[in-house]
Amino acid sequence: MNFLLIASDRKTLNNDIVSANNIVNFRLKLGRWPIYFGTKNSDVIDKQHKCIVYIAGKFENRQSFVSDFIVKDVLFNPTKDNIEQKELNIETPVPLLTLVFEPTKIKKAVHINEVIELLEFTKNYSERSRGLPFIGGSRNLIDKDFNLLFKKINSNF
Repeated sequence: MNFLLIASDRKTLNNDIVSANNIVNFRLKLGRWPIYFGTKNSDVIDKQHKCIVYIAGKFENRQSFVSDFIVKDVLFNPTKDNIEQKELNIETPVPLLTLVFEPTKIKKAVHINEVIELLEFTKNYSERSRGLPFIGGSRNLIDKDFNLLFKKINSNF
């Protein structure tokens, strides 16, 4: 199975903003992606599933697909550890699960405008509502969409 994982800007405990780009960089370098209670697909994401990372938000690399990884493990979080809150000082719920993968980095930012007409999951949305398919933290991707995004993200990398 293939998934799109979405990161958004977050407020710090001091009411500053940490960009989604900084959060994604932190997660990719660590090789960990938190899945919160209520995140779409939290009950089906598993080992060997392939993920594409999308940066929402208002800052660097916004509205762009930026990286990919394969899930190596899925860890339940019984200790209620919240590393992002500790390290980035951001307001975030305690993760229910953590996806574990080989540490990586942002490869190439592919803006949504470059691919929106080619993706199946965005076809039924008007320009005014094109943010709707990115709500919920994750979504399934059909192979066609995953392969297109994977190819674009990894070209010239």
